[in-house]
Amino acid sequence: MVKWEDELIEDVLKGEHWEDNLSGLKWTPKLKEAVLSKHTVDIRVWRAEDELVQLKKVKSLKDIDVFKEQALPRMIDASCVAVLKSMKDFRIKEIGFNRADDMFLNNWGTAIACGIHGNTGAIYPYTMYNLTNSAISVGGGSFAFMSGSTNNYFMVQFGAGTTAAARSNFNIQTAFVTSPESTRFQCGPGAYAGGTISFGNLIAAGGSGTINEIGLFTYFDYLSNGYDTFMVTHDILGAGVAFVAGNPLVGTFAISI
Repeated sequence: MVKWEDELIEDVLKGEHWEDNLSGLKWTPKLKEAVLSKHTVDIRVWRAEDELVQLKKVKSLKDIDVFKEQALPRMIDASCVAVLKSMKDFRIKEIGFNRADDMFLNNWGTAIACGIHGNTGAIYPYTMYNLTNSAISVGGGSFAFMSGSTNNYFMVQFGAGTTAAARSNFNIQTAFVTSPESTRFQCGPGAYAGGTISFGNLIAAGGSGTINEIGLFTYFDYLSNGYDTFMVTHDILGAGVAFVAGNPLVGTFAISI
């Protein structure tokens, strides 16, 4: 980037109104990285400050147990959705971010716990919930997390639902009716730097609507003879992002560890 572009991005990241300040900027890799980093820092600070207040209330062992149950996770999921002008003009039309209090789903923790075991094998069974909220028994000795089919792996889906996310969510609240935004699509390759994993992808909208939620899904071999899709994160945007047919829709995630 030239110097004036760097200065413009720096000015944008100091602003408070993302939608206003980012309008007209091109969705470059550097801008994407800067936006996700800024948003992740904002979420981390908010959660740290919230936990500090709760920690000061700890007076006994019982208080510690309560704090541990209510403590927000240290692994942080940040996401954003951007609507671009067109497939030929990648300037940002609108952008929205997940609320600071969203979190990873139970499926995510269960899947990771399921895959951790010694050479004597895993505890069996673990229970995860698929897209229809059906309980699926999984076993760490045979499960292949994040794999199973060349057409699946990690997937992203947008939706119109506005109800606050919960750890027990298992699918998008309100799916769109027009393809391709009506269903899940493959995410792009991940990158890792400075404690943050980032990834995402782009699709061109087939219809119009307002994106209020974004979900991340994984597809894997849960037993030696079966595959299924499981939602692992669910984020509700702080402000909806409107789009019309032909707009490129960008969904990105940043996981700080």
